[in-house]
Amino acid sequence: IALASGIAALPPMPLGRAAALLSLCGLFVGNATGTAHLAAAAGAPTFTFLNRYTQTVWMPRSGPHHGVVSESWDSCRDIPLETAWSALEKVLAALKPRPR
Repeated sequence: IALASGIAALPPMPLGRAAALLSLCGLFVGNATGTAHLAAAAGAPTFTFLNRYTQTVWMPRSGPHHGVVSESWDSCRDIPLETAWSALEKVLAALKPRPR
C-alpha cells in the first residue's frame, strides 16, 4: 500500500487550527483519543485502535469510521499487528477520494 503523505503527529496548536487540518485528512489513523473525536467531528474518515469499552461508549455511530477492537475491556495493546494491518488495508482499499 502506498500512502501519498502523512503527518506523524500533530504539534500543539489551537483547537480550530487542529480541526481545520484534520478536516483535510483522507484518513485519520490513531488511538481513540480527543484528536480522533475531533477528526470525526471535522468530517475526516477515521481508523482507530479501540478497547471494548471505548468501542461500546465512544465509537462514532455514523460516517466513515472504522477501527480494530481489542478483546480487552480497558486496553488496546493486545491487538495483534497482523489483525490491525489487515483491517487497515481493507479500509484503505475501500476509501474513495474526498472532494476538496
